[in-house]
Amino acid sequence: MSEAKPDDDFPGTPFTEKETQLLRRMLRDQQRMDWLWASLRVWAGWGAAVSAAVYAGYEPVLRMIKAGLNLK
Repeated sequence: MSEAKPDDDFPGTPFTEKETQLLRRMLRDQQRMDWLWASLRVWAGWGAAVSAAVYAGYEPVLRMIKAGLNLK
């Protein structure tokens, strides 16, 4: 087996302060995007559930109200 060779693009030196700040900002931005998409998925799910409930329950609820008020 051949030994792993160090990557020429990354010589193994520590990150500079500017690189560290850039990496932290990139990670923070990625976390924010993950949170945003997760929140949007939750809200979309609730919106779909409410829409389905309104669509499925509109007629039966209307019939119950009319029956209770004796309207025809």
